[in-house]
Amino acid sequence: MTRLLLLAYGRRTEYARAVFAALSAWAFAPAGYGQLAAVIFTDQPDAFAPYLAGLPVNYQLLTESRLAELRGPRHYVHRVKACVIAQASRDYPGDELLFIDSDTFFVAAPGPLLQGLAAGQPYLHQPEYTLAGAVDVYAAFQQAHYPRRLLALLAGRSFEVSGAAVRFTPGQLAWNSGVVGLPAALTTLLPDTLALLDALYEGSEWFVSEQLAFSLALQTVSPIEPAAAYVYHYWGQAQKVLADGLLANELTPAFAAETLPTRLYRVRQLVPAWHERLELHKTQQDALYAFSHGDYAGGVKCAAKAWLAAPFDTSFARGLLRVLRQRPLPTR
Repeated sequence: MTRLLLLAYGRRTEYARAVFAALSAWAFAPAGYGQLAAVIFTDQPDAFAPYLAGLPVNYQLLTESRLAELRGPRHYVHRVKACVIAQASRDYPGDELLFIDSDTFFVAAPGPLLQGLAAGQPYLHQPEYTLAGAVDVYAAFQQAHYPRRLLALLAGRSFEVSGAAVRFTPGQLAWNSGVVGLPAALTTLLPDTLALLDALYEGSEWFVSEQLAFSLALQTVSPIEPAAAYVYHYWGQAQKVLADGLLANELTPAFAAETLPTRLYRVRQLVPAWHERLELHKTQQDALYAFSHGDYAGGVKCAAKAWLAAPFDTSFARGLLRVLRQRPLPTR
């Protein structure tokens, strides 16, 4: 059995995102995936039940006191994610675990992903940068001090993973953890992963310490496969605002009142259009950001891609003109 895990609390938008994420898992094969069941960690199960009626879903209630405990003494919000995955491993021993962030949805039938998990293959969403390369990546946001602190920490000590003392290197990959797929045999890594997470956050205060811990712990014992071909992750703030508007229009009481096959069919129809729209929006935002920060080659590349996808998008054209007036292209 594979347990699909979601975490959503505190805001209506979070609940709506997680509802759509859960529905999308079954939308591509509503009569299949009999070995897939969901566990949703939330403070408001009633926000989910009408939309997910008929699906194999259990709820784990998160009270304020429980959330405070899971954040730990340093109040690290992303620690909650690692803790609920560990909780699921204790509640469902022997099961594969597939955690997806609330700001995701499936874009392809997950059958091969589930088969990979059953065969022992771990997954994360996708690789992002090496630990050393993160310095330049985060320098663009005036946050290079975080990866520098991390590198200094890693250079000075070893960490225990799967019963062995391990040293991590600057060339190792950091993966995005919008998806965390753990075969049953690898759930034994979770205590070490949580301990590593706590050490990394204590030593660096870097907000991505949770995904770094999963990346490094899993790399120690197995090659990691990307899950991006199956699950789309709209993690950017502007994308989330766009998605929240789409979800508010779709997840209505009338939608909840439909039969399960109708709900799943509707989600299956929405996924390609929403995927395309969110990807276009991201490309447009990347173009505007690149031009505004003097990255003209990157700006031209992203703008060309956006125009090819939507040549008559006047709002993007206006935004581009606005940025170029503020920071015109070099003449030579």
